[in-house]
Amino acid sequence: MKLLEISKKERIVAIPEDEEDLMAILFLLEKGAKIGGTTLRVKTIKKGDEILKGDREKVFLKIEVEKAQFDGKRVRVLGRIVEGMDIGKYHSMEIEVGKKVEIEKEFKEFEIERLKRLKNKIKPRKVLICLLDDEESYFGILNHKLKIIKRVWRRKRGLEKGKGPSLEEFFKEVAANIKKIFEENKCQTCIVASPGFYKEEVAKLLDFKVYLDGVSYANPSGFRELLSRESVKKVAKDAKISKEAKSVEEFFEILSKDESKVCIGREDILNNLQRLKKVIVCDNAIKENKDLLEEAFKRNVEIEIIDSSQEPGKRILGLKGIVGLCWY
Repeated sequence: MKLLEISKKERIVAIPEDEEDLMAILFLLEKGAKIGGTTLRVKTIKKGDEILKGDREKVFLKIEVEKAQFDGKRVRVLGRIVEGMDIGKYHSMEIEVGKKVEIEKEFKEFEIERLKRLKNKIKPRKVLICLLDDEESYFGILNHKLKIIKRVWRRKRGLEKGKGPSLEEFFKEVAANIKKIFEENKCQTCIVASPGFYKEEVAKLLDFKVYLDGVSYANPSGFRELLSRESVKKVAKDAKISKEAKSVEEFFEILSKDESKVCIGREDILNNLQRLKKVIVCDNAIKENKDLLEEAFKRNVEIEIIDSSQEPGKRILGLKGIVGLCWY
């Protein structure tokens, strides 16, 4: 969780960085709280007695919460608008990973402490993407969104073709930049993409595994081409799945050694809240366990949400969709 502002325990400005952050925001949104953010709303125009609907516009609105739900991917909030266009009318707002949100209410001490804990947790995994051809290379960091951070030319502008460094020298420069950017930004995965054979040559110069892909052009349009593919989404998703797999393996390892240190299913967890250390819940089991998860949140229990469509999630689904690890 990126906490941009905490004002006298009455207002926070934050950017959720993963599903756990979204769930924490859900539990803050009690009835009567106010939430503000950028959202889409249809603009209406009054023409005489007739009201015409225009296009959907991106606007900042603040609404008073009446209802909030979390589907494992985003929080949907319904309430009346108290600031912005159409004050007094109802609006539904969606809160997603990477989207800034403002919340106004009287925060309880444990809520502030939990937000600070989320702020200090390990950050979401980052993917370094490098695009190159025989003339230039681009470097971007994919987290919640893509940010292009560097461009390296093989030749300086104005020089004739063939007057710059050799391809071999250029590949070494690209590889050196990949290593430097990868380490400085604490990336977990790297994709190298290019037209032709260039990506393979750069990969040979790296001492860690990279994913290779092809693009038509080594420029910003190449990033758009790459990001539209399922393969890139899978690379980014694999990083999250590997973390989920590790958590699930840890659960089953403890289960095999000492059954008293694990809980399986809703009732078992509710009966052991006082010694609960961590909850692992499938995304499609959140709604039916909201009260349990909220109580765990109040007790500062770690909550991990896992994808029920992937293998680690399927194993937890077979155990009623929710399990727990205990301190003792």
